[in-house]
Amino acid sequence: MRTPLRRLPCRALVVALASAVALLCGSSASALASERPAGGRWAVYAHEHAARASAAAGAVSLSTVAARPVKIAGAGAATGYTSAESVWVECRGGAMPLMMGWSGTRAAIATIYSNNLLSARTLGVAVRRPLVGGVLRATALCARGPIAARTQESSSGTVSCNAGQLAIGVPIDGGPYWTRAIASMPVGTRGWRNTEGGYARAKVICVAASAFRAVHVVTKRASLPAGARTATVTAECRGATRPVSWGFEAGLLEGNTWRSPDSDLSISVPFVATAKASGRAGWSLTFATPDGKPAASATPIGLGVTCAAPR
Repeated sequence: MRTPLRRLPCRALVVALASAVALLCGSSASALASERPAGGRWAVYAHEHAARASAAAGAVSLSTVAARPVKIAGAGAATGYTSAESVWVECRGGAMPLMMGWSGTRAAIATIYSNNLLSARTLGVAVRRPLVGGVLRATALCARGPIAARTQESSSGTVSCNAGQLAIGVPIDGGPYWTRAIASMPVGTRGWRNTEGGYARAKVICVAASAFRAVHVVTKRASLPAGARTATVTAECRGATRPVSWGFEAGLLEGNTWRSPDSDLSISVPFVATAKASGRAGWSLTFATPDGKPAASATPIGLGVTCAAPR
C-alpha cells in the first residue's frame, strides 16, 4: 500500500521553490563569473542573477574592502606618467563593487575599470608611474543585497540610467593626458557627464534606486592656489547617508604643463592624486600639479558626491 504524499499549502510550496531557484541561480552565477572574465552582456547576466540570489538576504548593506598595498616606483619628471600597472579590488561573498578610491603615492590614474571588465565583483585602476614613488592603497565600496547592478556607457559625453535607477559614476576614463579644463560629474541622481575628451566615455553603474533612501548630490568647489603643489576638496553627506559615488572637475594650469620627452603627450590639468573617505560621511579628493612644482597660478577644482543610505 502506497503512503500518500503530504500536501503542502500553496504558499509554502511557492516559497520553497523560490528559495531553491535563488540558491541555484546565485551559486551558478557566482561560480561562472569566477571561471572567466566578465564583459558586456555576460557582466549584466552575472550581476542580475547574483542580485536576485542575494535578495533573500534582505536589506542592502555597504562595506569597504581594501586591496593589498602596491609599491609603485617613481619615474622622475623626465619619464613620469608612463604605464605602471593595474590594481584591482574584489568584493567578496557576492557583493557588488560601486565606488573606488586610492591613497598613498601621488600617482595619476589613466582609467577606473568598471565592474564588467575583469569580473562582476571587481573594480580596478590603471596606474601611471608617479614622479615620486610610493605605496598605493586602493579601496572599493561593496554593496550586498538586491541592487540589480549593470554598467552603461556612452561615447557622447553623457549617459543616463533608466527610471527607477541610481547612477554610480565611473569618473576617470581618459586620464591623465588632459590639456583643457575637464569634468566628470553627476547630473542629478540618474545621469553622468564626462568631458575628458579623446577616447574617454561617460560610464555609470546603474543600480536599483529602491535599494537606497535619502539620495542627494553634494557639490563642493575650491581652488588649487598659486604656490601650492596640491589642494584638497571635501564634500560631506547629510544625515545618515554616506558617499556611494564621486566625480571631479579641474581647470587648466598651463604654467605647470608636463611634457613627455619622447612623444607629443602632455598634461596641463591637475590630476586626482588621492580619492578617499573623510570620516563617516565625507569624501575627499586631493589634486596635484602635473609637473610636481608649485602652481604658477590658481586654478579651480571640484568634487561631486552622490550620497545615499541603504534601505
